[in-house]
Amino acid sequence: MSTIYSSLAAALLLASPLLATAQLLAPSCPSSWSWSFNSLGQSPCTIAAYLQGVCDNGVFTIPELVPGDSYVGPTGSSDASDLCKCNTVVYSLMSACDACQDALWFSWKTWSLNCTSVDPITTFSNVVPNGTMVPAWAFLDVTKGGGSWNPTLSYQVGDNTELPAGESGALSPLPTPTTTQTVVPGLSSSQAAFVSKNSGHSSKNKTAAIVGGILSGIAFIALAVALLLWRQRIKRRKTTRAAASIIFANRAVPLQEKVSRRNRDEPPLDLVQDAI
Repeated sequence: MSTIYSSLAAALLLASPLLATAQLLAPSCPSSWSWSFNSLGQSPCTIAAYLQGVCDNGVFTIPELVPGDSYVGPTGSSDASDLCKCNTVVYSLMSACDACQDALWFSWKTWSLNCTSVDPITTFSNVVPNGTMVPAWAFLDVTKGGGSWNPTLSYQVGDNTELPAGESGALSPLPTPTTTQTVVPGLSSSQAAFVSKNSGHSSKNKTAAIVGGILSGIAFIALAVALLLWRQRIKRRKTTRAAASIIFANRAVPLQEKVSRRNRDEPPLDLVQDAI
């Protein structure tokens, strides 16, 4: 299948302005990723090449990935202040370019690690060049959730609105998702697992953590109340025993004293005999 895609890519690129100018080169994406294309039929790789070429006199090349590789963000000193690369819009497009080649992508934090300055989140501050348009999903806030590009959210937002050539900035407000489908066309099972682990269930994990904390708090309070009641019960039992001991001590009379008392109460024996 990769050979077929490469042949199709060559045919499409030769017929497009991308190679006609010999200034912008980018790999192709299979048709299953067409949901990520702009209204001109350009893949995220092609759009990313256009945007990054703005700061390089319209010349930019994105090499095709080999298995096991992924695109990294700015690395050299000349790239550190390059706002054509240090922005979340290009990061999202390059992440999609990773994904459509069956590769994984880095987080936004890793991508922008060497950037000395970055565009405001969800913003492309340079002017979009002629020949391309930026789809709406590329303007999603990648700092939320897992801090990484999320293909599920991107697929749901789609390309209803675009930032056209000659404009800059952000799309506001972003289109609302047009579908609740979570199975993204073109996404492999390993990529889906990657998304689920890193960003897909972040809100669920937070909810679970909150619920777990609440339940732990309730359990602690219940244990504390049970311990308090137990101590009060032991205290009452000791108090009762002490009181009973005092009462019994006051009522108890030694046996010798009892005999003496009985002898004092009875008349002398000789008087009894005289009376008889």
